[in-house]
Amino acid sequence: MTLRPFSPFFPLAVCSAAITVLWFFAELGAGHKNHDAMALAKKATKGDIIVLRPWARASAGRAYNGAAYFTILNRGTRADRLIGSNTLIAKKAELHEHRMADGIMRMREVKGGLAISAGGKLSFAPRGYHVMLAGLAKPLKAGEGFMLTLVFERAGRITIHVVVHPIGGAPKLMPMPRH
Repeated sequence: MTLRPFSPFFPLAVCSAAITVLWFFAELGAGHKNHDAMALAKKATKGDIIVLRPWARASAGRAYNGAAYFTILNRGTRADRLIGSNTLIAKKAELHEHRMADGIMRMREVKGGLAISAGGKLSFAPRGYHVMLAGLAKPLKAGEGFMLTLVFERAGRITIHVVVHPIGGAPKLMPMPRH
């Protein structure tokens, strides 16, 4: 059956399609909660760069800082460099690292970015590299999520959906995919 604009079923078909589209975007917006967020956070790809498993921990109390973690794979034949990050949920999103110096664990901003060699991998994890989220607009809550844009020298901008896990929690690690 072909629906024509003057068919009595045409308005019903248009309404049905509109409701389906609205439902889809409502569900996508609900991706900031629980299992929907987990589904959105698996990976993001642009060119030869793949960003896997973005996550953060929930804030302790009214903490105004947080951190985001993920893994970057470079499947290309040329190196790339992560040179920055930004998000709407914090005043600053800086590349940081924890490093042991003179028996003391210190955290510092990484100036000049981080290289990802051709065919290489760069992991962001607790007590290592991370994106420091300074000046959070509100504390991070478990089950919610937020968007974080990573800026690469060659690949450009890649926006990822970061899932917030409970305090002390971290995603269950699964074997790295082969691409």
